[in-house]
Amino acid sequence: MKWTTKTVFILSLIGSAVGLGNIWRFPYIAKDEGIWFIFFYLLFVFTLGVGGVYLEIFAGANEKLPLIKTAKKYLGNKKIALLFYLPFIVSLTILSYYSVITGWTIGYLITPFSFTGIRGSLLSLTLTLFVNTAAVVILRMGLHKGLERVNKYFVSLLFILILMLFFLSRPWLYKEQIIKILDKPFSLSTIFSSLTQALFSLSIGMAALYTYSMFAEKKYIRTASFFTVVGDTAIALISLFLLLSLHFQFSSSPKAEEFTFSVLERYFSSSLYHSIFGKAFFLLLFLAAFTSLISFYSTLHFNLSRIWIYLAVVFSAFVSLENFIGLNLISLLDRRVVEILLPLSLIITFSLYIKIWRKRGATTLKHESN
Repeated sequence: MKWTTKTVFILSLIGSAVGLGNIWRFPYIAKDEGIWFIFFYLLFVFTLGVGGVYLEIFAGANEKLPLIKTAKKYLGNKKIALLFYLPFIVSLTILSYYSVITGWTIGYLITPFSFTGIRGSLLSLTLTLFVNTAAVVILRMGLHKGLERVNKYFVSLLFILILMLFFLSRPWLYKEQIIKILDKPFSLSTIFSSLTQALFSLSIGMAALYTYSMFAEKKYIRTASFFTVVGDTAIALISLFLLLSLHFQFSSSPKAEEFTFSVLERYFSSSLYHSIFGKAFFLLLFLAAFTSLISFYSTLHFNLSRIWIYLAVVFSAFVSLENFIGLNLISLLDRRVVEILLPLSLIITFSLYIKIWRKRGATTLKHESN
């Protein structure tokens, strides 16, 4: 597997980063935590995020080895290298509920718009197993050419469609309501949430960017880092103001993690025209989410043994039945487990990435300038 061109590699990185993290996760957390969350999110994205994306892409493009082997090579201590299983635990955890939500997007394509009819049901289990199986099959068949085409065309179309929805929703007419709902008090937990969202959205600290970059040319690093950060952040902000304006138009009051789907459900079911428009949107959202899902599986596949793949499928099926279990597993994993483990993973992996940059930086800068 090797990315054919710089453009394809950049779009693949953006496809890995852009998806449910921008359109599902960012809006509902920003709505709950307010303007300070957005401020610190942007601060982290354009400081830690820019540097983090660059270092992780740099490490993968230079080493071209599984992360654990790279850790053993540079650290020379097998016990310390065991810490580098943490990014894969984070990836597996996110994958478990990310695949469930990816399944929801298919649910909107094949059933009447009804969020409550999908979540936690046997349909949710079926869709979750379907998307996981499809991702594993594509990965095992090595169909990266097909993945390149999806990233090249459909992620771009999703961005265009989101822009269209943004202008149709006219958020500028609801600026007073938007300012009011985002006017939340400052807290230290908000800083922590914004840090996690920046890492989650850009796919930093979970070895996904490292893995994709193993198959890229060194001269792509600087350009790929810039466009990944800018493209990802733009879609997150556009999605937030789009969904907030629709929220006020249709007077929705969903639970936190249901915000995006419930608001879009009301909008797309308001007329036949919107319903057709909605099917196109959820198809493109599914493809964007699916490319991100494949990046999670790629991270496990190219770095670890096959048992991690099977474990991911089983864990995802378990999460999809959260209503039968009686626990809100998606919220628990997303707002508790990931928000603790992801920053820890960042610290561990970047201690290694900085070592690699210090050793190989001068040589790679020559490649980038050619």
